[in-house]
Parts: sequence; C-alpha cells; structure tokens
Amino acid sequence: MKLRAAVLAVSAASLVGCYTYAPVSIETVSPGETVRALLTPEARERLPVQVRGDDGMLEGRLLERDDGEVTLFVPTSVRQQGFFAEDLRERIMLSSADVLEVERRQLDRPRTYALVGVAGVAVVAIAIETLSGKTGGNTIDHTTPGPSASRIPLFRLRVGR
Repeated sequence: MKLRAAVLAVSAASLVGCYTYAPVSIETVSPGETVRALLTPEARERLPVQVRGDDGMLEGRLLERDDGEVTLFVPTSVRQQGFFAEDLRERIMLSSADVLEVERRQLDRPRTYALVGVAGVAVVAIAIETLSGKTGGNTIDHTTPGPSASRIPLFRLRVGR
C-alpha cells in the first residue's frame, strides 16, 4: 500500500514541471534562448501547416534578432527510426510587427525543489518498503511444525533380529 502511495506521489509531482514562461520584450532575449511568441492572425496564416499551433503560440529557439526581423528555430515533426527519434526543425523568419508578445523560458526553482523533495521521499519510501517485510523468495513461515510432526505411528516394522 505504501508503495502505491509513493508511486502516486511521484506521478503527481512530475506533473508540476520545472519551467515557466515569463513575458519579456524581444530586445532582451539573447540568441539561443527558448521562447514562445504570440503571433498575429495574419502571421499564423503565412506559417507552414506543420508549424502552426492551436493557440497562436509558436515555441522555439531564437536564432537571430535584427532590427525588423526575428528568426526562430521551431520543431516541425519527429522522425522515428527504430529506437532513435530525431526532432525535425525549421527556420521561421518573422517581422517584428508579426510578434505580439514574447515569453522566455526560465527555471522555476520552488517547483523544481518540490519535485526533487517529493521524488527523494518516494525513493526512500520505496527502499524502506522493499527492504522491510517479506519480499521475494520463499515467504512460508517455518517456525511452526508442519503436519508431519503430529503423526502417530499405528504400527512398526522390525527388520532382522
């Protein structure tokens, strides 16, 4: 029962996430940072179909920022070959007027510390549950005598005298 509670705790904690997005101006974002950009409806219509998001947000890595243009490196699809998965990406050039809002991805320290703490507690709980009690192997208690100890012999055979 404790093991299930620990697994549930880890599962719930993993939903918390370690990153958040904070609104910033496009001028403060450095190339190489991960951003989300809210685009105008006209800019969304010009995007390739595989890049368009449902909510108008385009997530990717900022490659370049010139005076009037922004270049983002965005995921388009995933190519799977056996166990190897490769993200396919595309460069998207946008005018600064096409971008309504920019959010920068940043580490959320309280959520991260909470996730690490819950995961640590879960690991300790699983270790205690596994190392205490009877797990694996033969769990029959051999301290009480079995049915052969209570036999009463009805007759004896004597061989040779």
